[in-house]
Amino acid sequence: MSRRSLYVGQPTDAAAAVYTSTNTYTTITAATAFNGSGGAVTLDVYVVPSGDSAGDDNKVYEGLSLADGASVGLQYLVGQTLEPGDTVQAAASTTTTISMRLSGDIHG
Repeated sequence: MSRRSLYVGQPTDAAAAVYTSTNTYTTITAATAFNGSGGAVTLDVYVVPSGDSAGDDNKVYEGLSLADGASVGLQYLVGQTLEPGDTVQAAASTTTTISMRLSGDIHG
């Protein structure tokens, strides 16, 4: 098992993969989001099975509101195990306003 940073970046305003579990299983151990935009923004987050697309059936957070300067732990992602090909996808209400970080354990 190998613990590592899975994603550090800013989700766009359309649901897109921020992490793909490629040929391995991945268990998310930490997930955070920070809004440094100057205004309130929202965040949607999905755990999407391989071959599927982001939608209501795999949404973990919908319209999570972050005030300017707010940091939140995304605890509903922690403990989720992704199978090979599964993705974590995210979308912010405004592009490049939320900084998101995922860490996890990668195992066979």
